[in-house]
Amino acid sequence: MALLALAMGLGTLACDSGLSPSDVPGAHEGDSQMALRVRKAMAAPTPSLRIVQLAAVLEDLSPENLTEVLDLYQRELSMVSPSEMAVLLESWASFDPEGAYEFTLALPKSTRREDALGVAMQAWALNDPQSARARVEADLKRRREVYVSPTTLYENVTVGWSLSGEPGLLEHLAQEDDASRVISLRAFVGSQTRRSGTVALLESMTSFLQSPAEGPDDIKFKRMVLLALVAVSAKRMPEFTAQWLSGVDSEAVAGLDAEKRVAWYWLPQAPEESFAWVQQTFPPAAAEEVMLESFSLWFKQDQEAALAWLESSDGPGLLRDYGSFANAVRQNAPVGLDLVRSADAIETETLRRRAVVDVLTRWYEREPIYAESWMQSSDLPEAVRESIRRDAIKPARPS
Repeated sequence: MALLALAMGLGTLACDSGLSPSDVPGAHEGDSQMALRVRKAMAAPTPSLRIVQLAAVLEDLSPENLTEVLDLYQRELSMVSPSEMAVLLESWASFDPEGAYEFTLALPKSTRREDALGVAMQAWALNDPQSARARVEADLKRRREVYVSPTTLYENVTVGWSLSGEPGLLEHLAQEDDASRVISLRAFVGSQTRRSGTVALLESMTSFLQSPAEGPDDIKFKRMVLLALVAVSAKRMPEFTAQWLSGVDSEAVAGLDAEKRVAWYWLPQAPEESFAWVQQTFPPAAAEEVMLESFSLWFKQDQEAALAWLESSDGPGLLRDYGSFANAVRQNAPVGLDLVRSADAIETETLRRRAVVDVLTRWYEREPIYAESWMQSSDLPEAVRESIRRDAIKPARPS
């Protein structure tokens, strides 16, 4: 029914060539046919229907009727939604992208203006990336005068250029400074993933990453590209990303940093498979560190799921120790002899020591006699015991 109503609505709009002001709520005497059609689309009962109908009307936007549509938008500016503004700017940019962008610069300074600037720049870059890029560079040199955000412009010129299919984008990004590269590469990978999908994007980047580096800055840029690709692809398809990395000599570009990121994102999706891959990919000492780091991130994001997996599986002993450690250092865990013994039973020495010190410090704050008695019978060095005593009796900071 919804599709039928939509089709009927679009058909009605296409036939609205003889509207009068009395046919359209809020219309003014003297409104042109185009203005009446736009106003009627804006009066549709739901936001999604308004946008669909407005987009259909604005397909007929042209230099000849632009002024009358702009007059209407200006009169209604306080009620125009970001989506309604975006439809106008995208239609306008199809024949005058610079004019659409200039219009957004003249809007009152606000979050909506920033959104509109982004839409206009993206539409400009989609139509003519080279001139859009030149305008970004010019406006950023006078950004206090025109009040533009570097992030908004970099992101949107990159997305538009990326989706245009015009060559030269990576070469351009290689010339940007590091801060701009981070913003632009995130936008590039996101837009290309939507356009092509993870597999096609990674495969299309293989030759670029394997090409001989032309110097330290080229190596640095390739590292940034690789890590930006993995940050997105490993969330979507970690196993494929891991296989792809083995074929692009990623270690020469970024050490094993890309593989670490795969482990971070793969673990919550398939713990056993990800750990098997980590043990095959990293040297033993590094593998333990990556496993612990990955599990720590998972634990912070979804403690319940991480602990449930530990309880139901034969996970590595290191991670079982981490689960015990995390339980011991929870601030709401009841401190006492049982919790100290639990912390002291952790087999991984670095985790055991940290857990014991944390629990003892909190226990000492509440029951110093019992905590001191346990410390005296423990193998803790005197320097550590003294540190616990000192931290436990520190006066509270004034709030």
